[in-house]
Amino acid sequence: MYQTDWSIAGVRLRLNNSPIFQFPMARLNMAGDRRLWGTWIPTKPDLSEGVSLVAKDLQGTLVAYNNEGELTGTVRSGSTTEINDVNLTILDIIGATGLQIKSDPGIPLVYAGFGLLMLSALASYVSHSQIWVLKTDDRVYIGGRTNRALVAFDRELNEIIDRWQTPPGDGRESEFFLGDRPETIQS
Repeated sequence: MYQTDWSIAGVRLRLNNSPIFQFPMARLNMAGDRRLWGTWIPTKPDLSEGVSLVAKDLQGTLVAYNNEGELTGTVRSGSTTEINDVNLTILDIIGATGLQIKSDPGIPLVYAGFGLLMLSALASYVSHSQIWVLKTDDRVYIGGRTNRALVAFDRELNEIIDRWQTPPGDGRESEFFLGDRPETIQS
């Protein structure tokens, strides 16, 4: 969800002891990048007199002009000023915003790719070893390699060689006994 724009929708005010009125504010056409909003508030029941209120932002300050276009003062939200023998109390400036809701169908694919990347990064920390055994007529060749834990791999390879050298029936069962000590090759 993105905010695309903002504006001033209206102003809530009270004239003397009247009920609360809400007047819409319209954007005024200005040269350049200036943004102003204005509204006209009648101060007489026959609409013969009034005051123009102009705001430039949502900070709560309004500038008041009379029917002749002369500046009569400024008023902030929550304060009161007297214009045309009427007490004008500004209660609130009402803001408006434009929201854009965006949907991107490719986002699950991006997250899935990121997840696979994390899994492959974790897999690179897993230790793995390979051992090769080649038996010829009178010799056995053993070789191996590992990506981590070289000392543990060397110890494990020596245990395998010791198990091959142990003949069956001496109290330690061996499934690898070949009779001759193999020659080891490590790469």
